[in-house]
Order: sequence, then structure tokens, then C-alpha cells
Amino acid sequence: MVRKDENSPAPLSAESCRSLAQHDLQRGLRNHESCVDNRPNSHCDPEPQVGQKLGKCHLEAILGKGGSCTVFRARHESLAVPVAVKVLLPDDDARWQQSYLQLQTEAHLLARLNHPHIVRILDFEDHPILPYLVLELAGGRSLHDLIRHQGRLTQDQATALILQAAEGLSALWKLNAVHRDVKPANILLTAEGVVKIADLGQAALLSSATQGPAMTVVGTAAYLAPEQFLAPQTVDSRADMYGLGATFYEAVTGETPFTGRSCQEILLHQVQESPRPPHLLVPQLDRHLSKVILTMLARDRANRYPSIKALQDALAHRSCRFWTDRYLLDQSRRDAALVASKTCNPRGKSRPELNLTVPRSRSLRQHLADAFHLAAPVEWLQ
Repeated sequence: MVRKDENSPAPLSAESCRSLAQHDLQRGLRNHESCVDNRPNSHCDPEPQVGQKLGKCHLEAILGKGGSCTVFRARHESLAVPVAVKVLLPDDDARWQQSYLQLQTEAHLLARLNHPHIVRILDFEDHPILPYLVLELAGGRSLHDLIRHQGRLTQDQATALILQAAEGLSALWKLNAVHRDVKPANILLTAEGVVKIADLGQAALLSSATQGPAMTVVGTAAYLAPEQFLAPQTVDSRADMYGLGATFYEAVTGETPFTGRSCQEILLHQVQESPRPPHLLVPQLDRHLSKVILTMLARDRANRYPSIKALQDALAHRSCRFWTDRYLLDQSRRDAALVASKTCNPRGKSRPELNLTVPRSRSLRQHLADAFHLAAPVEWLQ
């Protein structure tokens, strides 16, 4: 039972309560704005360090560091799983505000996406001092790391990974958004070989609110579509198709479509020249596949594939049909294969290396069956 103090003041009227509530709200908003405005000069919010705890996450290692954010590998205290934590770093006020809006956009987009080929969001701490995302940890490595350590991939390997990445981008486009920074470093591979599109920090919504000056030049020079730096306010999903094509090109050749001693030189090549056909760099590469990649890299976006369906249809043409028959399996079959592979691979047991080449004399069904017995990550076969 709550006691009433005899010396307590008389109850406030409804009008007085509303007046005080409005006063407190305005004071709170001023405090929040002051905290945000003074954030770069604050001495009470140093950058988080490995070994510290951020919310419910124990920071264990740095996975990567960009211009505005640091990504940590961490352990979530409540969920008891490894996670990735993306933290916004201190910066001057104007740049921090812009980076904060991008982080917020990334969080909202990821919350609306539930796709097997896009990294999942677990939480977003919208804090005025240290905002951060808690993300699914892919657990593998990026396509960039794979190419750097292994060299160029076979056309079968590259096609399998690109088709998975394309499905993830298609889900993003359905939200009327574009990634704007598609490149090998942002294509992650899980231990089972599943592709996960990551880093939507430069993503933009294609709405009237984001058109115009708000659409600035962002991305990585070697994978930028010409319109991204010539007319950024006109960017649409075909810019991501270009970035995916540049990624495809690098995967099968080991080289980017254009090189240069500076970003300006690379961008100049992109608007003045056409990339060297991939089959001239790798003679054994299928000519039709080389043509598909060059179409994705067309300088005029009107000549690129307008959709993922168009890209899939192009890869299903003649000699490419063998790949799509193997890789374009419906989602239920993928899930079944993944569940079976995990059943055959109890946690803690090492997985053998998987040969991605399926002999043409053998059926995919037989190869999958053998893969299950070998406890291999079947998802790589798709």
C-alpha cells in the first residue's frame, strides 16, 4: 500500500500536468539536440575498444574499419551467439549527422528485409552518443578475400555466387532501394557457402524525399556505374547491376574491369572506354558468359539487364543452361539441402573442402547425395 505524505502538495490539475509535460518534452528535445551537437567534442564518449562491453555485446575483435564506422566481432550476452556490431565513430558535426542518417536508413531497410542472401539485423541502438547496429555474423569471409587468396574463380563458382547475390539485391530493389556499393568486399560467404549481401550503409531509398542533392556520389571507384558520379540523382537499380557485373568480371578474371593510379583515372576510363572482354583474359571462359558480363557493364544503363530475371534468363542461354540448371534451385530445395548438410555436420566437426566441379557424366542428384555422405556444405553446389 502506498502511503500519502500529509505534507505533500495538493494534486495538480489536468491543465497543469499537460503544461509540465510539454515543458519536459521540450527540455528533453533540447538536451538531445545539445548532446548530438556536442558529440564530436565530447570527452565522455571515447571510441569503444576490444574487450569492452557495448550494451549486451562483449566486443572481441575488430572485423573492419571504414570512414565513419567500425565493425566488431562480439558475443551477445543474452542470445549467447557471435554477432557483428557496427558502431558509428566520432566525427565533425556535419559528417556525423550524415553518417547517422545513413546508419538509421540501413537499420530500417534491414528490418524490412528477411532474405537468406542479405545479412540480418538483430538490434539497433538509436543512442545519441554511440549509435550502433547488431548484425548477423556471416562466419566466413568475403568474396574479395576469396579472390585474393585463391585467385580467379572458375566460371561455375563465380556464376553460383553471383546468382545468389543477385537474389539478395532483387529483394532490396523490391523495397524501391538501391545498394550503391556492390563489390566483392560486401559479398560475404558463410561456412556453408551461402552468399550474404552486407553493408547497406550507402543504400538509398528511391523516393521523392531522397532525389536531388541528397543523392551524392558514394561507392568504390572500380565498381561505380558511370551515372553514379555523372548524375547521382538519377541512380536506380541498374547501377547495382553494373556493380554486380564488375564483381562478376573480377571473380572470373582476377582483375577489375578498369584500373588506374587514382580514382579520377579509373572513373575517366569508365566513361571513355569499354572493358576488355573477359574471355580475352581467360581464353577458356565461355564466350556467352563473357557477353553477359559485358552487358552488365554497359556504359549506357539502358543497355544493361533491367532486372535479375533478365540476368537469369541470359545465363540460361545455351551453354549457360547447365549452370542455371544446377544453381537456380527453388528455395525449398535450398533449405532442404542446407538442413541436411547441417544434420550431417554436428557443431564442432570440421568440414572437408568441397570440389565445386560437378562431372557432366554424373547427375546433380547423385552429386548431392555423395556430398551429404561426405558431410560437405551442399549450399556451395547451387
